[in-house]
Amino acid sequence: MGAMDEELDLREALLAEAEVCLDHGDPEGALQSAEEALRVDGEAQAVVEAHHLRALALRELGRIEEALQAVETALARDPGYAEAALTRGDLLIFDLGELERGLEVCNTFLREELEDTLYSDFLNLKGNALAELGDFPAALGCLRRAAELSPEREDLATRGWVLFELGRLEEAVAALQLACQPGLPQNAANHFYLAVARSRLGDERAAASHLRIAARLEPDLYQQPCPHPPELLLQVLEEVIATLPALLQRRLPGAVRRLVEWPDLQHLGQGRERLSPLALLQLWDGRDLPTPAPDDDGDEPDEAAPLPPAEEAEGDQEIRELRLFTRNLSLICPDRESLAEELQLALWGEFNRLLDLREADFVSTSLH
Repeated sequence: MGAMDEELDLREALLAEAEVCLDHGDPEGALQSAEEALRVDGEAQAVVEAHHLRALALRELGRIEEALQAVETALARDPGYAEAALTRGDLLIFDLGELERGLEVCNTFLREELEDTLYSDFLNLKGNALAELGDFPAALGCLRRAAELSPEREDLATRGWVLFELGRLEEAVAALQLACQPGLPQNAANHFYLAVARSRLGDERAAASHLRIAARLEPDLYQQPCPHPPELLLQVLEEVIATLPALLQRRLPGAVRRLVEWPDLQHLGQGRERLSPLALLQLWDGRDLPTPAPDDDGDEPDEAAPLPPAEEAEGDQEIRELRLFTRNLSLICPDRESLAEELQLALWGEFNRLLDLREADFVSTSLH
């Protein structure tokens, strides 16, 4: 056997070894094999694969920036290497939170001719990015298309979360129940969203069970509900309002303070007016959007319900009601300190939603 054949056999063996190490939870071994393969002279595609395997190993080791550099090296050598592009998209979206850049990766390769499973992976990835950006109807479209192409690759967890955010609670429960089946990897967030959806649908016993599981899996993030006395909620609310700039405080004196169990489902999933089912409060200015009717097949409508004309909305910006959602506050805020912190964040978020005013605007322009 010639020297070239020996190098070929060695390189292939090292690449295979790296893959086996990754499959068996040994990223250190995979990294070592991939780097050794790079030291063996070889054809261009083998070098690309070695860089990609090195990126996968580095990601498993938590060395995210190095992983991104490695996968970008692979793509620089072979821009059409879809598997490496998918890894790059994963890194950008899930590890680095660079959602727009991750979407660019997805959109580029979704224009290519790919096998169904790989095309589905890009659709699922795009759906996750769109969901993180708050475009839940578009995210649901991507996830549904991915499941149609490759049912075995359906992203049930993200689909359940998206349906939850859109207020389609029965469908969310159906998806999340499948994602939480025994024998599958258990995720605390899946059980938490399933608990809230179950509770809103009146199944408190199942809700309590899933909430206990979420708390066991992630005790720092989830806990048993901590109901707060109404007088405490209102007291903390007024203390938080007193910290707002005067321009915002002037919009609130006439607003009726109301304690409500949950956000109204008619306010969910509607563009600028959208509330999350986990919203802590809502500023209501008297303008309710019509609830868009779903298409016959259950899809979201192509366009959100229209907002009133800007000039009409401009004159009606006094807040009429400030609604506190007591069940969500009991789920998310275990003590007085967290109540104050979360209510302050929620108030700023609501002023941004209604008036397009951000805290940074006040810092930069001194509008107090």
